[in-house]
Amino acid sequence: MPVSSEQFTVTETAMEVCPPDVMTQNLILHNHEHSSGHEIYIGGSDVTVDNGLHLTPELEIRLQLRPGDGLWAVSNNDAEMHILRVTQD
Repeated sequence: MPVSSEQFTVTETAMEVCPPDVMTQNLILHNHEHSSGHEIYIGGSDVTVDNGLHLTPELEIRLQLRPGDGLWAVSNNDAEMHILRVTQD
């Protein structure tokens, strides 16, 4: 099971933070904004601050992506996001 960790600065333009894989991906997502209060929204390639799943500052969630699915993120301000990804064989 390959494990990777990544850090992103999520901006007002939607960005792919976890590309599709041929295997199932288990993710731990963390909105790493401690003092600035910037929020992150996740979803598909069409994610916006109006339709995305809302990650408040310091929130951590677990998510599983099926083979072929990717994850995108956008923020109302620049926000730091950390992802731990485990790909299943």
